[in-house]
Amino acid sequence: MLVVGPVALLVTGFLAFIIIGPVALLIGTGITSGVTFIFQHAGWLGGAIYGLLYAPLVITGLHHMFLAVDFQLMGSSLGGTYLWPIVAISNICQGSAAFGAWFVYKRRKMVKEEGLALTSGISGMLGVTEPAMFGVNLPLKYPFIAAISTSCVLGAIVGMNNVLGKVGVGGVPAFISIQKEFWPVYLIVTAIAIVVPCILTIVMSHFSKQKAKEIVED
Repeated sequence: MLVVGPVALLVTGFLAFIIIGPVALLIGTGITSGVTFIFQHAGWLGGAIYGLLYAPLVITGLHHMFLAVDFQLMGSSLGGTYLWPIVAISNICQGSAAFGAWFVYKRRKMVKEEGLALTSGISGMLGVTEPAMFGVNLPLKYPFIAAISTSCVLGAIVGMNNVLGKVGVGGVPAFISIQKEFWPVYLIVTAIAIVVPCILTIVMSHFSKQKAKEIVED
């Protein structure tokens, strides 16, 4: 019995290097080639799709698989990735929508929810969106819709301009990871991402049939 574990580890490790590794590399290369093709020939479309789907991918955890694509693009002749700039914009949109929810809660005098929305909005602006998404935007639904709708449009603008960046910090500070020649358009898009989802959330709250619910237990 003592040899079963080491032998199993040896066999599975060997299979991973010989079979799984090359297959995974082939799949990753194919995805990277597809991403490159879309962004080079229809950047607005690729940006819109990724801007729309990134936050839902975060819910499932599948967003992590695109890091491999980012690194392959960074190691290619491009010297940067099309995806990370859109990721950062998506982060900002989620944070902005949480700030909109904070305003809604404040207007309805829901003190505990105010605190959660405010702190999660700040973390979203700094690139950590899970508190905003799972604590505020998804329970209310319309802030999440406001965020991904704005991210879709802004992703199209980023993709249309072929903005490239490196994998790094997310949210508002992400501009330091963007190649400098793309700073003007990217900073404009960032400013829009900070403002628009917040306003949309506030406007949509007036038309939502769902009342703001308590998401922090007593």
